[in-house]
Amino acid sequence: MSVEATPLVGQAPLRVAFAASGEAAAYHWNFGDGSSADGRTVEHTYAAGRWTATLTARSSNGEETAALVSVTAYGLTFVGPNPARYGRRAVFRGAIVPAERGLYVALVGPTGKLTGTRIRADGSYAIQARVKLPGAYLATSKRASSAPLALRVVPKLVTTLSGGGARGSRYFFSARIVPATAGVLAVRISLRDRQLVDGTFGARVRLKLDTRRLTSYRIRVEIVPNEGYGGTVRVLRANVVLPRLVFGTRGVAVAQLGDQLRRLHYAAPYGAAFDGRMLDAVYAFEKVHGLPRTGVVDASARSTTRCTSLVDMRSTGTRPSRRIRRVTAAFASRCGSPRISTPRIRTARRCTCISVALGLVLAGCGGRSRPVPYVDLTRQIGQLEFTHITVKLFDNRRDLIEKLDQNNPGRRIELPPLDFRRQVVYLIAAGPRSSTGYDLRIVRVRDQGGRVVVMVREQTPSLGDPVEARITYPFRLIALPRNDEPVKLKWLGRP
Repeated sequence: MSVEATPLVGQAPLRVAFAASGEAAAYHWNFGDGSSADGRTVEHTYAAGRWTATLTARSSNGEETAALVSVTAYGLTFVGPNPARYGRRAVFRGAIVPAERGLYVALVGPTGKLTGTRIRADGSYAIQARVKLPGAYLATSKRASSAPLALRVVPKLVTTLSGGGARGSRYFFSARIVPATAGVLAVRISLRDRQLVDGTFGARVRLKLDTRRLTSYRIRVEIVPNEGYGGTVRVLRANVVLPRLVFGTRGVAVAQLGDQLRRLHYAAPYGAAFDGRMLDAVYAFEKVHGLPRTGVVDASARSTTRCTSLVDMRSTGTRPSRRIRRVTAAFASRCGSPRISTPRIRTARRCTCISVALGLVLAGCGGRSRPVPYVDLTRQIGQLEFTHITVKLFDNRRDLIEKLDQNNPGRRIELPPLDFRRQVVYLIAAGPRSSTGYDLRIVRVRDQGGRVVVMVREQTPSLGDPVEARITYPFRLIALPRNDEPVKLKWLGRP
């Protein structure tokens, strides 16, 4: 008694026809996968694996004869990220059953073969490839091919802010989609509750921002995808700040600087050019107040200094003395010559300036910082995890919930009552720490004229403190009054 099986090897599901040769009264087939059949010729469909079929033939006098045949059905699995990001390396994984070490597997995309690899000893494989087109992807080998995977691709969204954002300068927001055929851009630019721009553009857009006053724009750009592509959203802030004035700069800010210097009786020239005479006046101001002789006017440095303001003197009924006018004029004319030496001039009042030059530009050196009330929401929202250092301002509930859910997937988060018409929420997260005992403390929040500064200090455990060795994630979530000023973070105790 013998058995014929056709085919013996193939891709699962494999349909095999069995036939027995030789005369017998009865034929019984055991296919090896838990199923059976009777008859001289039968058919059976196998799943992936190696199987042994057994034929038992019974003669008329009751004698039994057995015959065996082996069948191999190959199955190739294939999984990958869906959607995949455009131009980035994506990892596709799978396995072949039964395992066959060293078998070559190729990754095939919409345009043909991309790359390939060899099967490991356990039958698994992993293929890396840069994905740029949506469509059907599959793995194939000489034994079997996988089912196709309909892959979507998330295009690259490139956004830029060009121009520096100085007040009175040219400031542009640009965005583009890569590839350009992936969709169109939907852009929304808002200032507080006002929508300045809300429209749909092509694959590329460039918009000019108004820089006539200090403010902060919220820009939301979204890709509206074409078929086969995925969408993505990005939200960014565009802050209009005070300009950095150096020798050779021209503009309205230079003219304002000269006007304030002249009010303080420095020999500053008229005009919108930062020339040698303006530089001499700035040097003179810096020397009178004991400041470093830089000749640069910007908002990068902060210092607490004494300054003389004619506005303050008039408000208190005090006129500058002849001695003050002589000294300032001498400094201005001699450009801070070391041969001139005078005692420190007492001022009509003290004021805190964001920087000496910045104070002059803003309000004749009369700007005074003030505390900003805030509400700490950390205890109300509970324990959350932020695996990276995060500093972000939220002016609506949807963006806040999206960020919290992104860092805490699967966790139910309940926000306390918030009025985003009058409030914004500021998140400060320090990232993971190796034990308990770490915490963030809000030292103070102050409006420093043109921006709000949140000062934070991180508390760390001492050697003698009882701590528990586990990962913690110190953070603070505070609510601030809503305004147009940008919010900046200052870590105390850090370089």
